[in-house]
Amino acid sequence: MLHKSTLVSTLLAAIVLNVLGYAFYDFIAGDYFESHIVASITPVMSPLYISIGSLLLAFAMANLYRKQTVNFGFTSGFTFGAWIGFLIGFGMGTIMYGTSGIMDLQSQIVDSVWCLFYYGIAGGIIGWTTQKLT
Repeated sequence: MLHKSTLVSTLLAAIVLNVLGYAFYDFIAGDYFESHIVASITPVMSPLYISIGSLLLAFAMANLYRKQTVNFGFTSGFTFGAWIGFLIGFGMGTIMYGTSGIMDLQSQIVDSVWCLFYYGIAGGIIGWTTQKLT
């Protein structure tokens, strides 16, 4: 569980999740998502908790990847991460759309597709790091 490859890949994937998430949701698509908000909310962002959450996600992904994969590498990691993105983006995203109604359907689909690439890239980093350090 606490192998060198797991710890290093956790750290690198957490950094990637933080940087890509910040870049996408603040710079690239921030205006798009703001224009598609259905419910009136005032988000209070906490960089500390976002970073902790990214670290926890990366740690879970690194452990699952290491235990469930035989051929380590960027491609297998990307595929693994994309499935995690499908689970979170389309699975949990659809449930959140059905229960919270914060975003409209179009923005929920955009967010779900983004999750495939977002977690896929993090998974690719985990796969690549695990391959290099195992």
